[in-house]
Amino acid sequence: MTKKIFLAALIFIFVLPAFGAVQDFGRFTVEIPVGWTATQDGDTVTVIKNNKTASVSINIAPSDGVQIRTLAETFMKELGGKNFHFDDEAYMFDITNPNGVPSNAFISGDDKTYVLIVITGNENLSDEINKIVESVTEK
Repeated sequence: MTKKIFLAALIFIFVLPAFGAVQDFGRFTVEIPVGWTATQDGDTVTVIKNNKTASVSINIAPSDGVQIRTLAETFMKELGGKNFHFDDEAYMFDITNPNGVPSNAFISGDDKTYVLIVITGNENLSDEINKIVESVTEK
């Protein structure tokens, strides 16, 4: 019996931290995996892999009655984007960040609120990045 409890404790200690912690950023919450750090600047939260190989920028803000397509086109122009298209739920475009690293931008929402997510970096981290994006929960 003691051996089973010890084994369960080891699994709990080594598996649980990989899930990270949910952090509250006012308008929304995000699960931040172990090995990533989140910072907030106004409406934008940036989640960065601690080794700086990837980041996810999340911006949830009022649309002020502007249609999502119009917002998406505006952001694309402001960010110097290309390959603008719509895919099921979001408008998407590609950008290059100031350091020359390719990024993918996604914007969705309605005439009240929009969500802009920009993903930059290591494609080998797609599972972690997907987990971050899927955990975004508007309050």
